[in-house]
Amino acid sequence: MDQNRRLGVFIVGAQKADTAALYEYLKMHSQVAACDQKELHFFTCDNLYRKGNDYYHSLFPVDAGENILFDMSTSYLVNHNAPMRIRAYNRDAKIIVILTDAVSRTYPAWNMYRRPYGEDRNYFFQYLNLCQVDSRTFARRPDDSWLDFSTYIDHET
Repeated sequence: MDQNRRLGVFIVGAQKADTAALYEYLKMHSQVAACDQKELHFFTCDNLYRKGNDYYHSLFPVDAGENILFDMSTSYLVNHNAPMRIRAYNRDAKIIVILTDAVSRTYPAWNMYRRPYGEDRNYFFQYLNLCQVDSRTFARRPDDSWLDFSTYIDHET
């Protein structure tokens, strides 16, 4: 990717709102170029953001030509730094937001997280450390909260 060129489209959305499907469809379009990784978290993860635009651009195809480049990261929807950082990066960027019904995404979200939680109880806190986010502001769920969906909901309320 030309290091002077800026991405012009950012797609943010709620988890389990079919962002993965949209990402795959957009990658198939002949006038669109995307990196191989769907969620870069560049504008939300302080540790990555400090690496700068050259690092960010290195994640995208060098042969993108005039194709539309986009970044799709669900974390951009919930992180207070992301909108300001995206605007500083490209004042004219377009941001597309994908939302879904909160109730209908609850079970798929639980199902998505229970496997990594079962493999490593600290996986989320390791991600926070990678991004250098102060994890003391996050409450750790009780160990039994992931056993079944009903227990998970009980701990959520």
